[in-house]
Amino acid sequence: MKCFFVWSDNLERVKDVRSWLDQLAFEVSSSVINADCIIVVGGDGTMLKAIHEYWRFNLPFFGINRGTKGFLLNPIATLHDLNLALENYLECKTVSLRLLKATFEKVDGALVEHLAFNDVFIKAEHGAVIWGKVSGDKFPEQNFCGDGLIVAAPQGSTAYNRSAGGSILPLDHNIFSITTICPMYLPIRSTVSAQKITLVIDKGPAIGFADFFREDPIKSIVIEPGQAQVRLVFIPTYDFEVSRYKLD
Repeated sequence: MKCFFVWSDNLERVKDVRSWLDQLAFEVSSSVINADCIIVVGGDGTMLKAIHEYWRFNLPFFGINRGTKGFLLNPIATLHDLNLALENYLECKTVSLRLLKATFEKVDGALVEHLAFNDVFIKAEHGAVIWGKVSGDKFPEQNFCGDGLIVAAPQGSTAYNRSAGGSILPLDHNIFSITTICPMYLPIRSTVSAQKITLVIDKGPAIGFADFFREDPIKSIVIEPGQAQVRLVFIPTYDFEVSRYKLD
């Protein structure tokens, strides 16, 4: 097996794994083109960046947690742990997750498309409030007013969505979470089937995000299940689903 490494920018956190490179029981590839697997060393942010950069290669992502929460990465403590995991790679669990496709309509009429792994959300500019509407193919139109609104995929429901009071979604369900951010009136805390969701701004300056991609000023966003998928690989002893519900 040939593995291509992606590293966190925090070199102090990943220095132990870097020291293992000469003792690995598998080949390290200098190019993702020749690799069989992408090994991501860092935290969830490092994994998110790696997914955006390399998803088109259709390779599995195996994470080594050197971040804080690290929901998306495996708890690999030693060189022996890593060699054992990859020697028994066929026993690992693979989770396939679909990306979101977001089409942003800017105030000048320009259309910009982005993919998101975690979520797509709209926020008011600093110090402002936005009024808008959210609706879906199977979700009745609702008004919102406040700092913004999030549409999260199951894998992103533990991120910004969770901080805003949204539900954590099971990974094996084809559903979205719709959650308002600091609403001025009744909050929206909805779980809906995966479908085309439309956000329209009626009043106020708004900024749109698809993960870390930013577009502004925004008039509307159309969010729908994308065709692209990514595969995350987990060692058998790590229960990825259970870890997502831990509060500590």
